[in-house]
Order: sequence, then C-alpha cells, then structure tokens
Amino acid sequence: MKTFQALEGSSGKLLLQSNCEDVAVRMKELATNKVGFQSIKVPFSVGNISHNKEGQLPKRTIQWISMGGQRAEGEEWSSKSLIPDIGSTETEISCIEKGTPIHRCLLTPK
Repeated sequence: MKTFQALEGSSGKLLLQSNCEDVAVRMKELATNKVGFQSIKVPFSVGNISHNKEGQLPKRTIQWISMGGQRAEGEEWSSKSLIPDIGSTETEISCIEKGTPIHRCLLTPK
C-alpha cells in the first residue's frame, strides 16, 4: 500500500508542520515530488520568515540557507495554525511562547 492511498478519492488533506525549516521544506518536497501530493494555497501565507524574539535565526536554519536550502515562504506556507487551538501540540505551544517560527503547509493528493 502506498503511503498516500488512504487519502486517494477523498477530500482528505495532509498537514505538514515543523519548527525546523529544513525538515518542513524537505517533507513537502518529498510529498509533492515523490509521493504525488500537491500544495494548497493557504489564507495566511508567509511573505518573509520572521526571526525569533531575539531577532536571530536558529543555527540550523543558517546552515540550511548557506547550503542553498529553499525557504518555507510563499502562498503554500501558512503563518498561522491550520488546526484549532485545542489541537495544538506541546511543541507548537512552546514555539509560540519562544517566538520560534513554525513552518506549515497543507497538501492534497493530485
């Protein structure tokens, strides 16, 4: 069984989110290029990724950018949560409190 078969023929969607930009970008890349998903435009898109409260990027992100890594910006990346607050994970709440960006995108089978 292919990974995405559970969503085939339905209106199901796949939410990807990570506090690590490189992980989020890579997950989206794999899902769209290898598995057959497509991005969905979101209402609160990311124009420019903000830094944390201290005005800095995480070291991991700096390394990702220096290697030519794609940024999690554009109309398919959401600046706001795509699930109700009651469904927030501990990691998401911690990131919000620390001012760490959370990189989110919504995908659907082609």
